[in-house]
Formats: sequence, structure tokens, C-alpha cells
Amino acid sequence: MSLTPGSQLGSYEIQGLLGEGGMGQVYKARDSKLGREVAIKVLPPSVANDPERLARFEREAKLLASLSHTNIAQIYGLEDAASEKGGRFLVMELAPGQDLTLRIGNGPLDLHDALPVALQLTHALEAAHERGIVHRDLKPANIKVSDDGAVKVLDFGLAKAFASGDPESASAMNSPTLTAQATAAGVILGTAAYMSPEQARGREADKRADVWAFGVVFFEMLSGARLFQGETISDTLAAVLRQDIPWSTIPPGTPAEIMRLLRRCLERDRKNRLHDIADVRIVLEEVMRGGGKDETVAAPAPAPSGTSRGLIFGAGAIAALALGIALGRWTTAAPAAAPTAPTVRLVVPKPNGVTNVGEPAVAPDGSFVVFVGRSGTKAPQLYIQRLDQTAPRAIERTEGASQPFLSFDGRWIAFRRVNRLERIAIDGGEPLPITQLPGSGPGGVWLPDNTILFAKSWLSELWSVSSDGGQPRQVSTLETSRGENGHWFPSALPNPRRVLITTWMKGAGVNDAEIAVLDLDTGKHQVLFKGAEGRYVAPGFIVFFRAGAFHAVRFDASTLKTSGEPVSVLDDAYGNSPEGDISETDINSAGTLAYLSGPNTHVRQLNWTASGGKSEPLPFPARAYTGVSVTDDGTRAAVSLVDAGRHLIRVLNLVNPGEEVLDLPGLNWSPVWHPDGKRLAFRSLRKGDFDTYWKDLTTNGPPEPLLVTDFDDSPQAFLPDGTGVIIEQSTNDGLYLPMLMPLIPKGPPVVLVPYSTSNVVISRDGKLLAFLSDKGGSREVYVQPMSAGAAASPVSAGGARNVAWSRDGKELLYLRPPEIVAVAFRMEGGRFRATGERVWSRVEGDYADAVFDVGADGRVLVAIAKNQAPREIRVVTNWQQEIARKFK
Repeated sequence: MSLTPGSQLGSYEIQGLLGEGGMGQVYKARDSKLGREVAIKVLPPSVANDPERLARFEREAKLLASLSHTNIAQIYGLEDAASEKGGRFLVMELAPGQDLTLRIGNGPLDLHDALPVALQLTHALEAAHERGIVHRDLKPANIKVSDDGAVKVLDFGLAKAFASGDPESASAMNSPTLTAQATAAGVILGTAAYMSPEQARGREADKRADVWAFGVVFFEMLSGARLFQGETISDTLAAVLRQDIPWSTIPPGTPAEIMRLLRRCLERDRKNRLHDIADVRIVLEEVMRGGGKDETVAAPAPAPSGTSRGLIFGAGAIAALALGIALGRWTTAAPAAAPTAPTVRLVVPKPNGVTNVGEPAVAPDGSFVVFVGRSGTKAPQLYIQRLDQTAPRAIERTEGASQPFLSFDGRWIAFRRVNRLERIAIDGGEPLPITQLPGSGPGGVWLPDNTILFAKSWLSELWSVSSDGGQPRQVSTLETSRGENGHWFPSALPNPRRVLITTWMKGAGVNDAEIAVLDLDTGKHQVLFKGAEGRYVAPGFIVFFRAGAFHAVRFDASTLKTSGEPVSVLDDAYGNSPEGDISETDINSAGTLAYLSGPNTHVRQLNWTASGGKSEPLPFPARAYTGVSVTDDGTRAAVSLVDAGRHLIRVLNLVNPGEEVLDLPGLNWSPVWHPDGKRLAFRSLRKGDFDTYWKDLTTNGPPEPLLVTDFDDSPQAFLPDGTGVIIEQSTNDGLYLPMLMPLIPKGPPVVLVPYSTSNVVISRDGKLLAFLSDKGGSREVYVQPMSAGAAASPVSAGGARNVAWSRDGKELLYLRPPEIVAVAFRMEGGRFRATGERVWSRVEGDYADAVFDVGADGRVLVAIAKNQAPREIRVVTNWQQEIARKFK
């Protein structure tokens, strides 16, 4: 049956012929029901007109249709167009790109390009073999590679489906194009060239036949030439059985591990051939990550000596950095896991003008580190430090970026920016959008199949999206029955269909989080042990965070079992959050570590600061304070802080120093006093997301809900007369909008500002709203009348950290470290007009963003950390050797 463009086959409109061969004609078509383009394979008469063979084919096709994998072109169904004679046809996924035959025809692929293609082939074959499905006809013509390098394997298992079923027929087990009497000799020869020796002899084919075919395809990718060929089918099969393999055609410099792999795949005796494609996949992953054992490379020179705090980048450290580069590059260098390579410590210098660094991401080959740099109140930016260079370089067009992580091949950086996930090339260029986000969230990982796993928010399951963009799909499910509240920090395992994740438990701190393994094929996860942000390090460890420090435990990635007791492995790593942020450390699987070292800068002393700079410390211990609110009469302050991983609220007596820990369920932030000084509103995580509660401190009653929604809610400020409260609420678009919620009389909340804000405060007369917003690119102070949609006036121009109204209401104070700035103003036509500003006070030290309020006497209460050692990103190569020594 021959179809022409525009003709109809059932509900499918034919758009053109894609090809034909022994397994039938293949057409491109449009599915009018679902509005998608598909491939149509019309069955040949030898199958369609043979009832017994057709029945067996239908059974096989049903099994194949259940095979769903990123790297496998799926079978959607087997259909019958009753109006067409012999009109049985398969409906299949239309794979984009060109087949591998054309790629190889243009010459050998560079190893850097060939490895990702080969790895994706192993993923496809492994997924099928686990279901008992053998391809039997793997060849370059059945492999599609898209422009972005994504691989799709076609015709999976159809060799068996098309076979005659005659056990005496060699062709029934070998090749569909041989059984179906194809007219295209090139197709027949092409199939014969990839048959395993046992297939060529007419013997039963098992999964080892696919291992052989993979070896032939991989060999041809590297050599750029057909491995087995002849003028006839018999000549080609004879070459498969007897021809010496021309190993000299593989490019010089190919790693020894790759050569050994090819030899094991191309063993003619299948008893000596690699039995499982998973073994092939493991070797490829190890080589790509710098863990292969390249025998051709000499042992590196000893590392130079350095200070006890590590080597600083500079002219004197270049020789040592050459070793750092060699640790990961599989193309030319010794592996990171090589026992002869010493551990080297380096310190990444801060770029000029950058005051704060963090969130490092290590390249898969260990040759560079990407990190976030911040300069005062300016928007953060990404920087890259290559280990063979002396200074980091800014990556342009990444202002506002956070949480960077790298593609599996090290060519791209993915990062969060406001409410979007984006990517940018390592060498710079235009950032490309990947997907929208509802807000901030914990971590992400870029897998070898070019999908990205990420958490949409801190209270989210994990989602998957193509690195090229598209519609995300959910890949994990929160087990709410056991109290799971979020899935965090996905990280890679040797099996690319499994990842480590952190499960955060409802109403608990980081110490109650758990490390689990998520199976991407089933969507189910298996809890391993308590901990957070687990990272796999070859040859068999998980490094994780718990009880304020990093630990390691032995781990078998094949059985998913741990053994022995955890040991402490890193005692000077901290983050930029009150908890000592577990997201400030990165480790690649080959053992290159980058981490933020130095003191936890959120551990600060509360100070009263007066105009002119006089500072007086309060008689309370230095702690990781996250917020403060002072009563109108100045006698008490409510502070939020982190203690042993839990977010608590304490009430401090400022007249007769003493403190009270409020017994509140869940985790609690952002205290805000009611004007009566008796009731306290706060943000609480207790039912699954952030909501606003308040408590009357003069009674023993429990907290009461003030605003409980499916969004994140946080109190900001009460109206001076107590008749309403400003509550900030998240949206599905990732915005955080301030709303006025009437309390007397009660009414629905009204959005006051249509864009994201923070640190919202109300003037003493209740007429003006001041807040911070980064709508202009950097975080600045704005003021607007207390009404919905009113025009806001910009106040600051050099960045701001926090804002408050002076006690007499005549000035607006904002924090621009190391200065507190006072802005005088007047009202014109109902609008705020700044009339001048002055430095109200200057206090040296490190300020916490949210710990800032004005007391009854006009002084400002701030939390300051003084005389702390600078924080820095440290890099350790071959760190896994230190881990291993801990277990001896």
C-alpha cells in the first residue's frame, strides 16, 4: 500500500514518506484527534495478511507499547484502517533530528561528542533489557540524534515482532529486514553489518547481541567508517564472523578505558562478552566524570606546599593548578580517583568589589568552579574560576542569579533568577529560559539525558523538565501520611535513573530531614537515613549534612545499602543562612569538593545603635537571629532565631534583661507586635505551608490562625490603630504581594502593591507604606500611599537591606551597610517627597538583613557580627582519598 501526502489513514493525515525497508513503509503523519505529529509504519503484506503472524505481532507490539523511556521512541498503538486493503499500521513517536548514519558519514565524532550519544544508548538498552526486551536490530539508521544531542532509539524490539515465528529460520531471530525480503540492498547490508556473531550463525539472540551491536556502533562513531562490510550479505556476515577488527582506525589518544570497553563489547564469543549493558553504562559514566584509569598518562608531580589554610590562587600556585585540572579531564589526564594523585587545597579569590561569595558548583571534570558573588546591596552575579587561571571572571547577564548547577558535560550553567529557571553557556552569551517557577526552591540537578530535576519551591515535590524548556512533569510524590513536606536537593547517582534527594519533614528542622533514593522510572523513593543534601562520591560514599556538620557513610550504589557508621569529614563548612545553609557545598562524583568556609555570619550580637554611631550591646548571647520587632513602649522585643536547626521565637525583656521562649508548634519566623503590645503575629510552618498566626501573650491559650491559605503568608506590620494587618502572600507566578487584611471589621485581603516586596512597614500615622523591592534590578526602598495600586516613589538609589520609620515619624531610616541612612520628607498632593538624606549612623560590622527595628527612644536595634574572619570558597581535589582514610 502506497500513500500520498494529504491522504487519510484512519484519523491520521499523511504528510510524506520518511523511508521504507523490510519492516514496511514509514510515513510522517498528523494525528487529528490529539493534534500531534507521529510516524506511521504500515505493515508489509507478509505480516498483515498472515493471521497467525499478525496475532503474534500484536502480542509483541502490546509489550513494546508499554516501554516508556526518554531515549526510546515510543509505540503509541497498532491500528486498522478498515477502508484500506491490508491497512494495519503502527503509530509511533516521531523522533526529531537526523539518524546516526548521517553523522558518522561526515567523519568520526570527537570523543567529547560521542560519549554522550553512547551513554544515552546504554540508558535506552538498559531500560528495555530490564523489561526483558532485546532490540535485535540496533544500528545507526535506528538511532536519531537531535540538534541538541538528545538520542532516540527507533524500532525497539520490532525485529522479534516482525519475525516469522519459525524456530528453524535463522532470519526469524536475526533481522527483520532479512526476513521481510526488503528491496533495498543497502538496508539489508546495513542490518547484517550490525548482527552479532551468534545471530549471523542463526542462533538465538539475547541481550548480549545488543551489547555487540552497541560496540559496533560506538566503534564507528569513533572511527568514522563501517566496521564490517562486503559486496553481498554473505560477505558481510563472513566479515562479522572472521574479520580482524581494525583497532588502529580508532583515533590516537582515546582513553585506555574506552579501548578496553570496546574490546569487551566486541568479543565474538558471547560468553566472554560483557553480559549487561549496565556495565557498559557504568564505565562510560566513570570516564565522563574523570574516574577512568587512563594507563597512558604519567603520574602527576607532587603538589607544592602551602599554608595551613590552603593555596591562594596566584602566580606561585599555577603549577599546583595544573594538577587540579588533570584530576578530572578524561580526554587527556589522570583520573581524580587515581591513588597516586595527592590532595590539593586551593582558595578561590574574591573578585574585585565582591564582598560576599557562596553557592559554589563544581564542574563534572573538576576543571572549574562556578559561584555567586555579591557586592553590598547590588544584585548577585555568577562568576567562574578555572583552576588553571589566577582570577575569577564574571559571567555577564547573570545579575540576580542564585543556586547554580552544571550540565553533566560541563558546558552549561543552570540557575534560578526571580521566578524562572534559566541556563547560560559556560563561556557566556545570552541566557535561555527553561521554565517558570513559583518562587525560591532548594537545588537542582542536570542529568545525562538533558533533563533537569528541580523543586518548584521549598514545599514542593520534585519536577523534571527538558534543558531546552517545555512543560515540567512531576517525578516524585510527597508521602504526606508520614509527614513529608518537601523534596529537596536532588543529586546524581551512578545509575542515571536514580537520584539522591532530601525529604523535609513537616514542622521539623534540618536535623529531622532524611536522605532517600528516588527511582525516576517508578516515582517512588526509599529512605536511607537521617540527613540532608546527600552527594554520591566514588567509589562508594554518600557525603551529607547533619547536626551542623558534614559526614560520610559507605554506600553501595547498586544495592542502595549503607554500611558502617557515619564519620565526620568536614568541620569548617558553613552557609549564608542561619542554619549554616547546607546548600553552600558542592562535590562532584570524582571527589572534587568546593565549599564555603568561615564563620556562620548569622551568629550576631544584638546592639542598640544611636544617631552618630554610638553602639551598646544588649545583654543577650550572640545567636543566629533572623528577625526582630520592638513593642511601641520599647520594653520588649520579639526575636526569631535558629537554635539547633529549629526556628524559634523568644521575647526579650529590654528593661530587666531576661527572655522567654514561646512554646509554639512548628517552625516560626517573622514576629510582629500588635500595637497593644499584648498580641504577637508570626509566620509559622505547621500544616504544610507558611501561614500567619497570632497569640495573646497574656493568656495560656494556643495561637490562633490569622490567615491560613494554600499560599505562603507572612505578617509584615499592623496598622497603628490595630484595625488591620499587612500580610505578604505568594502567588503562582512567584510574586510576593503585600495585602491589607482588615480585622475590625473583618474583610477580605486587598493587594496594595502589584509586584514583589519585602520588609513592609507602615508610617506612624498609618498613611504611608514603605518597602523594599528589586523591580528595578537592585533592592531599593519605595514609599507609596496606603491604598491599593497607588504610585510608589523611589527613595534609595544605592541599594538597601532593610527599612523602618523613625519613632517621631519625621524620617525614614534604611540600612545601606555600613550606614544607616535617614531620609527627611514632606507630603505633596498626598505623595511622599524626599527632601534630603543624611548618614544617621555608621556601624562597622556584618549586618543581618531582617534584624532591624526602632525602639521607643529612637535608637535602632540591629544584630551585628564584628571582627570575623573573611568567608571564602575553598576547593579540595581528590577529597575522596581523605574520606577513605577516615574509614581505615
